[in-house]
Amino acid sequence: MLAVLLVGTLLILAAASLSFNDAGARNLLIGGVVSLSSAAAAFYFASSSATEARKDLLAATGGAAALVPDLIGKTLDEARGVMSATSLLLVAPEPPPAAANAPIVRQLPPAGAAARGGDAIRIFF
Repeated sequence: MLAVLLVGTLLILAAASLSFNDAGARNLLIGGVVSLSSAAAAFYFASSSATEARKDLLAATGGAAALVPDLIGKTLDEARGVMSATSLLLVAPEPPPAAANAPIVRQLPPAGAAARGGDAIRIFF
């Protein structure tokens, strides 16, 4: 209900700011639009889980589709290096393997699959 009220007020203020010829009144209304926009965004992100909010933000800002890189045979450190160049998330098992040079034997989704920015790539040792 609060989100609908904020968006409705935002639209009314935006329309009103376009109809005033007085620069001071217009600036005041535009300030209200900006502050209500930030309040609506804060309300949304507070009501979503962090992962969902991050995925929504990446999608809204052009989190384009990417191909999943091949991580099979790489160590955890090598996989982190490869994944740092993408917008994908690396999800390693907890706790990490005892041997630092343990190779990755499986990944989900598989290499070459299409993924969107913020998607998780799970690895197994």
